[in-house]
Amino acid sequence: MKLIILGNGFDMHHNLKTSFDDFKKYCATEEPVLYNNINKIIPTSNNSWSDVERIMHGYYIDLEKKERELFEETIIEFTLIFSNYLQTYIMPTISDLKKDLNIKEVFEGDHLILSFNYTDTHKLYSDSECIHIHGTVYEDSLYPVIGYYTGASPAYNYDSYKIRYNRNHLCKSAVYYRTNGIDLSEIIEALQSQWENKIDEVVSIGFSYGKSDSHIFEILASILNCYNGDNDIPIFGDPKIKYEIFDYSDEYDEIVPNIKENLLKLKVRCDINVTLGIKPKEIEIIKFNKKSYTNLYDEKAI
Repeated sequence: MKLIILGNGFDMHHNLKTSFDDFKKYCATEEPVLYNNINKIIPTSNNSWSDVERIMHGYYIDLEKKERELFEETIIEFTLIFSNYLQTYIMPTISDLKKDLNIKEVFEGDHLILSFNYTDTHKLYSDSECIHIHGTVYEDSLYPVIGYYTGASPAYNYDSYKIRYNRNHLCKSAVYYRTNGIDLSEIIEALQSQWENKIDEVVSIGFSYGKSDSHIFEILASILNCYNGDNDIPIFGDPKIKYEIFDYSDEYDEIVPNIKENLLKLKVRCDINVTLGIKPKEIEIIKFNKKSYTNLYDEKAI
């Protein structure tokens, strides 16, 4: 079974204005108060959403109690305005977008989609099941989640989260529960339970594997069909897992070591060194490959 992971780079490749810089430019003209509050914290440009969440998290934990409360109000305002921005200016344009034939091929055959986006751009290519790990803006009851992942634990109510995370209201699990009333750990556990050891191919499009979304590694560790024990390591055969990553901005060489390091922490090996005869050899359990996008303005875009 193939797992397709979608990040914001997937939307940006289709020329959707979903980057943090795009939203910040919108706020500069339409929401000047929010823009000023954001610009005090993140005055620079070219920040990914993962960078933004990391910077906000660092800023937040250094604040005093009263300042934190004010900052939490800014985050709530940020969430509501960003949700309205997506619903009003982004979602109505998706059906008119061009398709990338290289990406179109990815969605052929049986597959499960795991999206970290709030949009439904994947519907250009597929009607298969899509799990929006952080919700979607086209569901009235759900809002975007701005936060930093520090682990998911069963939640009984928001107060229990405040205690568990030492009043860290920017913990992604806590924010998700407060904003949407949904326990992120339950989503992860349901995903793991349904797809445990069933995924033998992964295609990652536009996802940066940043620390603010590190729950991806918990998910991968349980659903990848790597091996059931040492005797199942593919010493003389093909790698167990095919893992392809669309490279948008030369991040491939940073992403692959990051994936390997984090999976190893969860006791999932991507490769292993063995001695065959008298020669040591590195055996790949997970085979990583780089894929290229199609220029949406050339003949391969439809």
